[in-house]
Amino acid sequence: MKEKSGNGILVVAGWELRRLAASVGNFGLVAGVFVLFVGLVWVKHSWAIPVESGSGRGVVLNVIGSTALGTVFEVVALLLLFFGVLVPFVVADGVARDHRQRVHELLMAAPISTSSYVLGRFVASLGVAILLSIVMLAAIAVADLTISFSEPDFVALNWAGLILTWAVLVVPAVVVIGGFSFMLSTLMPRIATAAKVTVVLAWVLLSVVVDVGHGLGWFGYWTPTGNGVLKVIPPAAAEHYASLLQAGTGSASSLSLRVQQQLPDLWPWVVPHVGLVVIGAACAGFAALRFRRFQNSLGGA
Repeated sequence: MKEKSGNGILVVAGWELRRLAASVGNFGLVAGVFVLFVGLVWVKHSWAIPVESGSGRGVVLNVIGSTALGTVFEVVALLLLFFGVLVPFVVADGVARDHRQRVHELLMAAPISTSSYVLGRFVASLGVAILLSIVMLAAIAVADLTISFSEPDFVALNWAGLILTWAVLVVPAVVVIGGFSFMLSTLMPRIATAAKVTVVLAWVLLSVVVDVGHGLGWFGYWTPTGNGVLKVIPPAAAEHYASLLQAGTGSASSLSLRVQQQLPDLWPWVVPHVGLVVIGAACAGFAALRFRRFQNSLGGA
């Protein structure tokens, strides 16, 4: 019976997810990621943006991490760098692990197409990475809730801002990092560890380059680190806050909260980050096309 590629991909993805769910250690990893991110938000959950205003000299916009603007800082400036380091180690080994454990040829004897085998592993691994990104959101929510108990001025979490930031900035980063690292490790399983380390170093370098620059023009919109957002959104919020202070339409604290609770304008990043998703998926597709089914094609002895 001829295999339907879509069904084959789901079957292989199901294999992999059942394997992952059978390991208690994987649940420990999830718990560790959750605790790490809760701790990071506890350590840093507010930011100060200088406000240049004729009547507000020396004034700063104190950004609360639980506001719509604050969630951008919590995700991009605080957590995404650490999360991006995790992604290659979660996604890359979907196929390379079989080669390392010497079960590759056994699996290749199963009545499943090569593309279904490769893409099924990618779908399962990517799903786990996206699940971890949701764990990151849960960690932010728990951290912000517990912080509010000790800091009365810490407002309730703006879920709309958090989910918007996650959808536009985090998910595309997961797909492109995961797709690229998966492609390298799948096509070069003997150096899978070096491939993952290379992707991690590239991720950190991208973060540093945009962080020390001024958005770097178009690159600030395309970089998966999302740091380009920090060169545009916070200064715009500070400028808006300055104009409201000059207009004298309310107290400084109420105007500050009003500015921070406005959803950030992330539309300029939508199309570039959809492009990142396409690039990540294309990397996985290329790996499926170039993958050779038997060990001698992979350079094994």
